[in-house]
Amino acid sequence: MKKFFLGVIPARKGSKGVKNKNLQKIGDETLVKIAAVESKKSKFLNEIVCTSDSKKILNEAKLAGILTIKRPKKLASDKSSTWDVVKHVLNVMKMKKKIVDYVVILQPTTPFRSHKQIDEAIKEMLKQKKDSCISVKKSAYPPEWMFWEKKNTNVAAKKTGLTNRQQTKVALHPNGYIYIMKSSMIFKNPILPQSKTLIFKMSNIFSVNIDNYQDLELARVLHKNKKYLKKIKING
Repeated sequence: MKKFFLGVIPARKGSKGVKNKNLQKIGDETLVKIAAVESKKSKFLNEIVCTSDSKKILNEAKLAGILTIKRPKKLASDKSSTWDVVKHVLNVMKMKKKIVDYVVILQPTTPFRSHKQIDEAIKEMLKQKKDSCISVKKSAYPPEWMFWEKKNTNVAAKKTGLTNRQQTKVALHPNGYIYIMKSSMIFKNPILPQSKTLIFKMSNIFSVNIDNYQDLELARVLHKNKKYLKKIKING
C-alpha cells in the first residue's frame, strides 16, 4: 500500500533573532511562500500544511495553495517543541479522517531546499528501509578542537588536545532542511537520529538556516548569484 507523506511547514509569528522572520523575503517571495511552492512540486508529498499562530503567515500559505492549521497559543512560544506542534497537526488530520504514515518537517527558514532534495531523501529512506531521516552538513570545525567554558570564568571546562585537521574525524550536524519520521514514532520517541535514521548529506553552501540577520543577508546574496549556485552540487 502506498504510504501517505505529510509535509509540515512550522512557522510561528514570534522570533527573537529576526523580526517577522518567516515573512522575510528572499528575492520577491517570503520564506513561507518559498517553502510552500517548492514542496508542492514534490512527487512524494501527498499533502502539505502550514501550522502557525499568525494570520498573515496562514494567509500567505493559503495563497501558495497549501492547507493551513491555526496553532494554539500554548504551542507558539519560544519553549514550544516542534514535535508537540506536529502532534497537534496529526491530531487535526486524524479528525479529518486522514491517516498519515510519515511526517516531513520543512522549516521555512531554510530557503534553498528543493523538491528534488525532499524526494531524494524520501526515496533513499524507503530504499534503505529506514523509518526516519535527518539532513546534515559537514561541521566547519572538528569536535576535537572544541571545548566548553566554565560558567562565569575564562577556564575551559573540557580540555581537548589540539591536533592537525588531517588527524581529526569528519563531523556532521543537522542543517535544519529535512526531518522525516514515521507518525507513530512522533508520539513515542520523537528524537533524531535513532538506530534506523537515514543521514542525508547536503552541500554546506545550500545549508543556510536563517536564525539571525547575518544569515538572512547571506541567503539574499546567494539568491542573487544563481549562476554560482547552479555550479554547486546539491548533495554531497
